[in-house]
Amino acid sequence: MSYNPSSLSAAIYNFNCANPRYGKIKFIVEHFGISRSVLYRKSKQFIEDFCCGPGRPHGISKNNNVPELELKLEKLENENKQLKNTLQRVRIEHKHSIEKLIFMLIVIGLSGRITAWILKSAFNIQISHTTILKKAEKYAVKATVVMREHFHSVGVNVAVDEVFLGGLPIFLAVSPYSLLISNAAIYEKRTEENWTEFLNMMENLEGTVSDRGLSILAAVAKRTGHNHQSDVFHCMYTVMKQLLKMERHCYAHITKEEEAESKLNKRKRTGKDARKEACRLRAAKNMCSKDIELYDSLNQAVDIAFSAMSISNGCTLNNVDDARKNLDFVCEWINHIHPAWKKVISAFQDSHLLEYIKKSYTAITEIDVQCELSLDCEYVLAVLTYYWEKQASDRWRGKEVVLPETIEKGLDSICKNLKQVRIKLFEELEGIPKASSAVECVNSKFGFFRYSKKNFNNDFVNLISAVHNLTPFLDGKRKGVSPAELEGMLLADRSLFELFDVK
Repeated sequence: MSYNPSSLSAAIYNFNCANPRYGKIKFIVEHFGISRSVLYRKSKQFIEDFCCGPGRPHGISKNNNVPELELKLEKLENENKQLKNTLQRVRIEHKHSIEKLIFMLIVIGLSGRITAWILKSAFNIQISHTTILKKAEKYAVKATVVMREHFHSVGVNVAVDEVFLGGLPIFLAVSPYSLLISNAAIYEKRTEENWTEFLNMMENLEGTVSDRGLSILAAVAKRTGHNHQSDVFHCMYTVMKQLLKMERHCYAHITKEEEAESKLNKRKRTGKDARKEACRLRAAKNMCSKDIELYDSLNQAVDIAFSAMSISNGCTLNNVDDARKNLDFVCEWINHIHPAWKKVISAFQDSHLLEYIKKSYTAITEIDVQCELSLDCEYVLAVLTYYWEKQASDRWRGKEVVLPETIEKGLDSICKNLKQVRIKLFEELEGIPKASSAVECVNSKFGFFRYSKKNFNNDFVNLISAVHNLTPFLDGKRKGVSPAELEGMLLADRSLFELFDVK
C-alpha cells in the first residue's frame, strides 16, 4: 500500500504537536491504515529531518553535559536536604504542640480517659490514658520542686486557711494582693502540729491573716516574732449570722401575734368566749415586744462594734486604743442584755482582731500631708479613707474611688498635695490585707479536680498551685497579669512550658 507523503506528514505532525484529544495513535492508525510500528518509525524520521535543520546533524559530545548535569544534581540534592530539614522541624514542632496540648488538658482538670478521648476524636492522636497519667505524674513531681525552689520564699505576709477536696483538708498560704499561692499541702487532720509544719516550710514568713481556727492560732502562738491578724470579715460574718437569726426569731413572734389576734377576732365575731384567746394574744405581744426591743438593742451594739473596726468614721481616724475600749463596752453591753451571744462576745474579744486597724493607722499617719493645721491633716486622711472603705464593692470590680465634687474641692482648698496624698494613701491601704478571703478566691482552682481525680497527693496540689501562679488573670483588676508578675518575680519571664520541660 502506497502512502500519501503530505497526509503522512500531517498525521505525524498531528501526532507530535496537536491537541491530545485529536492526536491519539488509535485514530491515526485506523484513519490512514498503517501499523503502529510504521507510525513510530516515520515519526522519528520526521523529527530528525525537519527539526535538525539542513545539512548533517551536529554531533553532541556527552562530556559537555556532565558539568551541567552535576550542577543540577547538586542543586537537587541541596533542595532535598532542605526539604528533609523542614520536614524534621515541622515534625518536632508538631510533637511539641501535642505535648503542650496534653499538658494543658492535664492542668485544667480533665481525667486521663477524657484527655485520651479528646486527642483521638478531635486531633486524631492515638495515645493511651495510662501514658497521660504517667505524664501527669512527671509534671506533678516537677511542680513540687518548682514550688519549693521559687514560691515558698515569697510567702512573707500571707492569708492561710483550709479548703476541702475529696474529704481531705488542703492547707493554703496565699498572698492577699497578688493571690499567689506560696505553699499548698494535704494533711489528714487540721492539728496544731500539721499547721506548725506547714508554716515552717516558708522560711521568710513574717505574718499571717486567718479566721479564728484554733489549730491555726495555736501554731501561730508557737512562732517567735510572728505577726498574726484575725479576719475582720469573718468576725463580721459571725456577728451578722447571729443577728439574722435573732431577726428571724422576731418575725416568728410577729407571725404568732397576728395569728393570735386573728383567732381572737374570730371568737368575738361568733359571740363565743374569747378570754383564752385574749390571754394568748397578750402573751404573744409581750414576747414579740421583748424580742424586738432586744434585737434593736443588739443591733445598736453591733453598729458600734463595726464602727470600731473601721479605719475612719468620716472625720477622724480610728486608733487601736479607742477601738478596743468600744469593743469592750459592746461586749459588756451584750453580756448584760443577752449573755447567750457567747460566739459574738468571743469574736469581739479576739486579741488579733484590731491588728488591721493598727497596721492601717501606722501606715496612714506616716503619709506627708501638707496642711496648715495638724487637725486638717487628719481630716484629709480620714475623709479619703472613709470613701475608700465605703466603695469597697466597686474597688473589688476594678473601679476607682470617686469623691463627691464638693468634698474634693473642700479637701483641695486645705491640702496642697491632695493628689499625691490620695495616690499614696490608696496604695498603702490596698497593700494591707483585711481578711483571709484570698484563700477562698483560689479555692475554685482546686474545685475543677473534685470530679476528675480520684486520688490526690501533694505533688498534684503543687502542680495546680504552680500553674496558677504563672497563669495571667482573665478578668478583674489583675487582668492580663499573672500572680508571679504581680509579685515582681524573675520567674515570670520564663514560659510555663519551659519551666515544666514540656517537650
